[in-house]
Amino acid sequence: MLNTFQIRNKCFKASLLSLNYEKTQCFQFTTKKCRPTNTNIITGNNIISNVSHTKFLVQFVDNTFFLSTHVEGTVYNLSFVGYMFRSFKPCMSHSSLIMIYYALFHSILSHGVIFWVKS
Repeated sequence: MLNTFQIRNKCFKASLLSLNYEKTQCFQFTTKKCRPTNTNIITGNNIISNVSHTKFLVQFVDNTFFLSTHVEGTVYNLSFVGYMFRSFKPCMSHSSLIMIYYALFHSILSHGVIFWVKS
């Protein structure tokens, strides 16, 4: 009987794709009261690591959907963009700064709002 990874590998190979086992992670969603079960996934010579939090579509997610991980990552990204914004401010026009704001700062804030509101 084939396991899920072997089935996925067959599908990927048919499309000339492959799984990157170094970046593939096992992520279990749990409640705050329930502990995740320790599952060791081994496929061929590869071991899939278990993680309690990860970065998914530029968002930081932990296994309980608690927002602190996401907020910490977002604050870090926004502080970096704020530093860049302060550096650009003396030498750029107001309209250019507005474009930079929407391209960097606003996109970080608005990205994933739907994802977090639905959870």
